[in-house]
Amino acid sequence: MWKAFQTACAIVFALGVRVGAQPAAAIDCGPMPYDCAVAQVQRREFAIAIRTLEQVLAKAPRDLKALNLIGIALTNADQADAANARFREALAIDPRFTPARKNLAINEFNLGRLADAQRHFDEVLTQTGLASKARRLVGELAHGDQRAAEIAMALALRPRLLLLDEPTAGMGDQETYEITQLIRRLHRQASFTIVLIEHDMRVVFHLADRISVLDQGALIAEGTPDEIAANDAVQAAYLGKAA
Repeated sequence: MWKAFQTACAIVFALGVRVGAQPAAAIDCGPMPYDCAVAQVQRREFAIAIRTLEQVLAKAPRDLKALNLIGIALTNADQADAANARFREALAIDPRFTPARKNLAINEFNLGRLADAQRHFDEVLTQTGLASKARRLVGELAHGDQRAAEIAMALALRPRLLLLDEPTAGMGDQETYEITQLIRRLHRQASFTIVLIEHDMRVVFHLADRISVLDQGALIAEGTPDEIAANDAVQAAYLGKAA
């Protein structure tokens, strides 16, 4: 499972731009300095791009795109700490700004800061009930634990929203109960927002705060579990009616 976590990190790492040499000559960017800096980065003229973007930020210090781009240029100029400072400036302005978050994560990984990743990995194993099985191959685990490992791989990327497609498919009663408890625990204790697609109505009614019901691709009902249980269309399609 640690190998799977490292693979996920390596995928993120592959999104980075590699280090290149800098030409000495400066370029006059005219009235569109940011676009000019983009071209400089694409040509791997990182030192020149840094100077161009510093001019942009002197006039517009809250320009998120410029902060992110100068962070990329600094990274490729072997100034990772300065780059991270720029990425954090962007995140202080807007914590949702995905490019800065991604590039900060890449830099921290590249700098060898794996201690945080290991701590997060241990937390994820504890959350998913797999801590005692951390040294086992995923293929050796029971079906329910394999599903928990899949959820753990998603949690390793620090999401705010989990999308789960039939998480209890093919499971017996005990495994279904365990995965259901895991999902409920993630929602209640870790405050994850979870969107769940599931055909087992017992699981749906046990977990969901709000339910949308589809029949042959058409939305036939939405509401709370009690409202859905009492809905005639849902009973006809899924639950059946008492004789």
